[in-house]
Amino acid sequence: MATSVRLSEKLATLFNARVSTCSNTYKHLQAADLVSRGGRGRHAAQVTAKDSVMLLFALIGSEHINDGPEAARRYSSLVAKWRSCSGSYSDERSDSETRWYAMENSFPYLKPFDVGHTLSEAVVALVNSYKDGAIPAPQPTIAVTIRGPQISATIRFDDRDGMEQIDYGTASGRDMFRTIIGNPNNPTMRTANYLHVEKRITAETLQALGELLRDEVAA
Repeated sequence: MATSVRLSEKLATLFNARVSTCSNTYKHLQAADLVSRGGRGRHAAQVTAKDSVMLLFALIGSEHINDGPEAARRYSSLVAKWRSCSGSYSDERSDSETRWYAMENSFPYLKPFDVGHTLSEAVVALVNSYKDGAIPAPQPTIAVTIRGPQISATIRFDDRDGMEQIDYGTASGRDMFRTIIGNPNNPTMRTANYLHVEKRITAETLQALGELLRDEVAA
């Protein structure tokens, strides 16, 4: 399996960051019991898809290494709040039925997740999809967007047949979540002049993590 060293090197390359920043962030996650533990060098921790996603959230969700664990903890625990779709994926399901319907056929690893699943569960499933080659051809466009300082996130799929999207928010913050994100089917509900930061995780990043995990297993 891939080690925490190789994972840190991969994310440093993807984000044009220092390897030491990534590896020290991983150590902070270990100290917080959020990722797999291990030694150094060849005895470094053997990482899983969940470990890679937690490090990903920590790196892009915080500005300082010490804040990484809290960022990873908060973003990973966001729950599905709102679903929207368009094109041939349009249906009459309630927006509150926040599980994947169209994309579960393309990404079978998303199928087990029901209403109220977490952001980390969905992103880990996507990384494992790339690791195991359980992806459709042609691939849809995938974008995972996280926001702060009032945290929220979105996973969106686009292909030639339409779009499916789920918005994620804090478990107890549905009213605030609606205020910030708005109803996707009613743009007039979106708020203006809200100061926030958005960062996007692309399909290329998810694929690179999946391939790292797969290639290290084969090696």
